[in-house]
Amino acid sequence: MNSRIVLCLALVLSSGWFTGCSTAHCNTVRQINSLPIYLYFGSEDGSSARRFLSARIHLDEQIFVGGDDFVSLKGHIEKRGANFIADLTGSTGQQGQFYRGNMAREKPFFAQGGMFSGGAGPPFWFLISTNSDCRTILERVNAVMGYTNAPFSHPAAILPPPVISSAPKDIAPATGLPGANSLVDPITGLPVPPKHDKQP
Repeated sequence: MNSRIVLCLALVLSSGWFTGCSTAHCNTVRQINSLPIYLYFGSEDGSSARRFLSARIHLDEQIFVGGDDFVSLKGHIEKRGANFIADLTGSTGQQGQFYRGNMAREKPFFAQGGMFSGGAGPPFWFLISTNSDCRTILERVNAVMGYTNAPFSHPAAILPPPVISSAPKDIAPATGLPGANSLVDPITGLPVPPKHDKQP
């Protein structure tokens, strides 16, 4: 009789231990999954990494991110155990490239193929990270591509706004307005129209 009680107590205690261990494991998994995940997409630009788009994403959900000049990124990333399985397509409007397969965090993965108009460019890269700092990510991509200590292109933070090609060529440097050879009205700051000689 006493041996049965001891056996029951041993079973109860052991099930409590297993439950406690599995709960701790679940909490650890939840903490990892609750970290924000960022997806980066870019290419090489003059022997340096260039970022086209980046966004915070949710695993196992469809991704569609659009940017300026027809740049877009779509697809999804699933988490299976410790692995990330990606199906991603990046496009610049002139070319689109895709990556399908396993990914690891903090490591760039390069496109496996795509479609091009006007000639193929350098391969796109995709990277998932818990880091939202674009500069750190671009430095990491540069290092993987072998461009250590190379400058990188970060359009949103470094490059000046694009020059509009249809803008007039004779821009006054003082005002930024058309009419480089015109006098400027000191009150309005606008170019003064040229005076024509009156004939008698």
